[in-house]
Amino acid sequence: MEIGIHTGSFQHLHEQAYIALHEAGFDCADLSVICDTGSTYYTSDLATAKKMAAKERSMAEAAGVRIHQVHGPWPTDDTSAEKRKEKLAYMERAIRLTPVFGARYLVIHPDMPFGWDDEPNPTFSWQTNLDLFRALLPIAEEEDVILCMENMPMKAHAISRTKRMYEFVQEINHSHLGMCLDTGHANVFADDCGGMVRLIAPVLKTLHVHDNMGDKDSHLPPYQGTINWESFTKALRETGFNGVFSIEASLDVPNMQEDGHAEAARRMAEIARKLADAAN
Repeated sequence: MEIGIHTGSFQHLHEQAYIALHEAGFDCADLSVICDTGSTYYTSDLATAKKMAAKERSMAEAAGVRIHQVHGPWPTDDTSAEKRKEKLAYMERAIRLTPVFGARYLVIHPDMPFGWDDEPNPTFSWQTNLDLFRALLPIAEEEDVILCMENMPMKAHAISRTKRMYEFVQEINHSHLGMCLDTGHANVFADDCGGMVRLIAPVLKTLHVHDNMGDKDSHLPPYQGTINWESFTKALRETGFNGVFSIEASLDVPNMQEDGHAEAARRMAEIARKLADAAN
């Protein structure tokens, strides 16, 4: 199984980012350069944005790295019909760029029409998400991009917990809609990550692997929190997951950066390789 990591921990290295990622021991990247909706990927015309994406792909490939998955726009303001319309345009742009980056998987967070706090009307939230994904899926099918809904850590939201999101994906039932299992987000709900793998195995396409203490979304490296990694890797192995073991943990945490960024990245790759080998 290939191992990957999100590019956010390497973006400060600019054009050396993929070289550093490869030298650390990673095969693949979870690309985060189009998260910011204020970036030129969104403010420029599509042709220009595609040229930028092609250059990004070339830099990755020159360093021996494959861009396996792309993270869609985040955060976004979903709290009005006008803002949700803007988000739809951002998402369409992200879908159009994903294959240019060389990837097939676009990780997307669900709509949060009431913001970050409690949802007074969960039915409305469910419906806005149905509207969003039903609008995006014809574009995804055209571009042959798999949209991967990511489970979230917000306990008050209608479509956060892995089980509920799986039910949502099943309701839409589309070949170009799957899921990204975020281990840290599942752990906030005290959901066993191995159990979640088995539950969503039919639609599991991508991973965001990180740890926490069960209290908040800390993005700790594996083994620095409370996740049962033996259960997780066993479930990946038994269900035949054949995607990339992709890390979304921060390198800037205690016990990782005593010897600098490069050493922290190398140690993270060693952890990822150990877990990926156990999942094979």
